[in-house]
Amino acid sequence: MKINNRFDLIKKIGKGSFGNVYLSNDAETQKEVAIKMESQKSDKQRLGNEITIYNILGVNKFAPKMIWYGTYDTYNVLVMEKMGLSLEKIFNNLNKCFSKKTIFLLTIELLEILDFLHNHGIVHRDIKPANFVINPKNGRLSIIDFGLSKKYIVNNNHIGLKQNKSLVGTLRYASIRNHKGYEQSRRDDLESISYMLLYFFKAKLPWMGVAGENKKEKDSNICNLKMNLKLSEIYDGIPEEYKYMLVYSRKLKFESKPDYKMLKDIFLKLLDREGVKLDFVYDFNKLSDVLYI
Repeated sequence: MKINNRFDLIKKIGKGSFGNVYLSNDAETQKEVAIKMESQKSDKQRLGNEITIYNILGVNKFAPKMIWYGTYDTYNVLVMEKMGLSLEKIFNNLNKCFSKKTIFLLTIELLEILDFLHNHGIVHRDIKPANFVINPKNGRLSIIDFGLSKKYIVNNNHIGLKQNKSLVGTLRYASIRNHKGYEQSRRDDLESISYMLLYFFKAKLPWMGVAGENKKEKDSNICNLKMNLKLSEIYDGIPEEYKYMLVYSRKLKFESKPDYKMLKDIFLKLLDREGVKLDFVYDFNKLSDVLYI
């Protein structure tokens, strides 16, 4: 089938709670693109929110370019630039092993992406390795999947702190306050980045595999672990800067703007101390079989 008399679907390359993602050919440019399709009958309509976020962000170097959106048959449709594989898939393809250099460079890129996103008044609310992908044009990171994202600046004012909210995002990388039902803000994205980087160092997190009688109990059990584990033990063998970033994110107030320049500076000093060049040449850049669809 051809969407908008322009986009031919080739194959399904992803699936989520919103619907499916397809690889497609753009007849106008003869380039491959990615298409998200969401049923209009779905209980949770997220594609409209994602389109709104893309419009706010505009054309930039940190997220895929939005090419077209509209409807087809009984589906809402979003067409984007095709990106490479996610960090989650690359990490798995490499037997869950990134070098220190790769993690250091990813840290710098992740901080730059968060800074960009937050400067546009957006909190992502589902930070995880699956939502960061490689841009085939330059081998750098892009952030995707804004279905759960939210504007934290409305009418030039920061949104208010609400409580008793359901957890939004992914349990594994959720902030403690997200577990506890607090409205998310910039500090929560940063805390989630800290858990993500810890996962890359350790190839696991202490709360992975934690169970519960139901989702609510599992949520509570994971939250308790995050609160009570000794950070000195969790970060054993990991540069001190990473523990500092987690503690810093947890101490931020709801409306606080993270000091990304300060954080980036301490990691640039770490690179210098470790003799790592800021060249954004990752271990996996030459492994095309683990990078691209």
